[in-house]
Amino acid sequence: MLLTRYIMLGLGRVLGAGVSGLFIAICSCGGSAFSVGPADSGGADLALAGDAAPEDAKPTGDVANWCGTQGTHTFCEDFSEGVSGQLMSGTTPGATLVLDTTTFPPGAHPAQSMAATTPALVNLGDSAAAVGTIGFPDEDGSHDVLEANLDIASSCFDHGDKDGVTVLALSFVEHYLLAVVVESDEAELLEVTLGLDGGVSNAAVHLFSTTIPLDKWGTVNLDANLGAGTADVSQTATVKVNDLVVLSGEKLSLVPVLGAHHPTLGLGASVKDDVSISAGCKVNVDQVLLDINLM
Repeated sequence: MLLTRYIMLGLGRVLGAGVSGLFIAICSCGGSAFSVGPADSGGADLALAGDAAPEDAKPTGDVANWCGTQGTHTFCEDFSEGVSGQLMSGTTPGATLVLDTTTFPPGAHPAQSMAATTPALVNLGDSAAAVGTIGFPDEDGSHDVLEANLDIASSCFDHGDKDGVTVLALSFVEHYLLAVVVESDEAELLEVTLGLDGGVSNAAVHLFSTTIPLDKWGTVNLDANLGAGTADVSQTATVKVNDLVVLSGEKLSLVPVLGAHHPTLGLGASVKDDVSISAGCKVNVDQVLLDINLM
């Protein structure tokens, strides 16, 4: 099934399923610098917030925010300090990362989220990204557990759009990337490896048993064991959507021999016109947890 799908889509289609622009740039640059060239984005330049003040910052004096109730984790973000909070904001022209006080998951505190919006595109090959990122260069573990609440608009697939949207990704210094890609009727975990020159060298698709619901908040949990392959559980991934296992102990085929370490997390929306023309996309993100552990 996977081989048939891979042949049908081709490498270009796989990468076109939303894994464009910033997400690929994260992996190729190790999370420290970003660029989107014409081959990746239809010539669009990527604007980064860098050390500037977070967009739509909205500090709160309420210490009882959602993250304050979650115990100890490597990383927690509930956007209580606004958008982009602890993340670095990266957008292509016309895309935005803004604070949304009208859309938030049940139990959100404060009642707000990060809205990642990409504009309507014009031509096949065009791409757009609205992504918040954060790197973890000092975390040595290779067992990564990521949880995020997402609300993916069905309008991302208007007009019969067959392309997907990448909603989250973990990229690693070994030029390896794991991404969750959502399409109109299915979702998948995508593995990508890059060469030393930053070009894509390989990709593999792992289909979920059921898709991520659209136009409603849902919790996605990715548990990835990315060690050197010495343990039975290494180099596998389990994915849950609203506590339902949609990928169970899936063997990953492209993990580097010595494992994958020091991830950079990306959250938001990244789209690319490969077989359709995107009319624009919106993904809301909130209540993010990441733990980086030893095996």
